[in-house]
Amino acid sequence: MAISRAFQDSGGHATTAVYQFCKQYARILTAYRGSPDLTSPFKRGTDQSAHARLIQGNASYFKDSLATRLAITVAGPGYVHFPLAEQAGFDQEFFAQLLSERKEKRKRLGVITTRWIQTRERNEALDLMVMCLCILEMFRGTLDTMQPVIADQTRGCDAWHSRLHSTTGVGPPYHSRA
Repeated sequence: MAISRAFQDSGGHATTAVYQFCKQYARILTAYRGSPDLTSPFKRGTDQSAHARLIQGNASYFKDSLATRLAITVAGPGYVHFPLAEQAGFDQEFFAQLLSERKEKRKRLGVITTRWIQTRERNEALDLMVMCLCILEMFRGTLDTMQPVIADQTRGCDAWHSRLHSTTGVGPPYHSRA
């Protein structure tokens, strides 16, 4: 499958390396950061310190959307399908990470607010799904008309990840560390 657009999570310990990497593959790759307090689903912008394109996604909005989609049990609009094949990468750890946060209501100063509370240390699968929903939302009307950009025109998708991992230690979000 050819890659048309992709996000790379820039929140964490390798932020500078992610911004530099995204600049190298600017036609395809955009830095992403989750933000719980946006009023819209996403916001396009620039990171002021790195001068890199940045998409801020409304994490709460997309987590709510994902929870709604995961509750759909019959294939159809909004249903999320996970292949059963082991090589697809959807193992028990992936699903534990996917369900690693719960929604909690709090009352503070007479105002009821909701927020997502992390219930386990690893939640990269949830972050990955939130980024996927954000990119789908951004390009909803143009997905069918996009010209795919084959990642290997420069080095290849696997080379992207290998290079990023070798310089930053950032690994695939759904692989557990030993």
